[in-house]
Amino acid sequence: MPRLFSTSFKADNYRSGLFWSIGRVIGPLFGGLLGKESWRWAFYINLLVCGAFAPVYLFILPSLPSKSKTALHARLQHFDSLGAGLCICTIITVFTSINSGGTRFPWGSPTMIGICSLAITFLTLFSAQQIFCFRTTAEDRIFPVNMMFNRNVLLIFTIGSASSIAAFVPANFISLYFQFTRGDSALDAALRLLPMIIAMSAVMPLSGYLMPKIGRLKWWPIAGTSIAL
Repeated sequence: MPRLFSTSFKADNYRSGLFWSIGRVIGPLFGGLLGKESWRWAFYINLLVCGAFAPVYLFILPSLPSKSKTALHARLQHFDSLGAGLCICTIITVFTSINSGGTRFPWGSPTMIGICSLAITFLTLFSAQQIFCFRTTAEDRIFPVNMMFNRNVLLIFTIGSASSIAAFVPANFISLYFQFTRGDSALDAALRLLPMIIAMSAVMPLSGYLMPKIGRLKWWPIAGTSIAL
């Protein structure tokens, strides 16, 4: 246990949980206020936050030593441009089909059939290009295919996905339930959600503090799931 949880890890884990908790409490209320005025500000606010922190990304975060000494043109020669292009096309078509199907266009309409066909085509081309390293190498491809066969990585991904679903899906859809069934405004729905958000926010830093002290890591997901239910 001392090797697994160092002092710095304990402090970082506690601080990250604390900041996450503060954000989860403020977020729904702030989002409710934005929704009351104009829902478009839920998207515009991201531009303001990114603009405010852009200097941090550019001037404070250090460059990787292995890359900073390499000339820009040399790095561009190793950039997987074909993979990046196919990845962008895949993301655009997949999310367009998910967001538009059954809402803007019927699933059986020619438009949706064309969009879904493009999504499947781009996903197939991107997967094949990354697996067979066409116009790239195993070291330079943008998707680490070898990680798909690492059971530890897959297990961490599965646990992380399940934890995120347990936390964020109720937080997002319970507020919609209040709005559609009770006629609440976005702010009223956020206020109704506060007890659950505050409970989650209190447990997050507390678990980050207690986990290194108690140990027994395999029981934490079971206990957490039971409490969530």
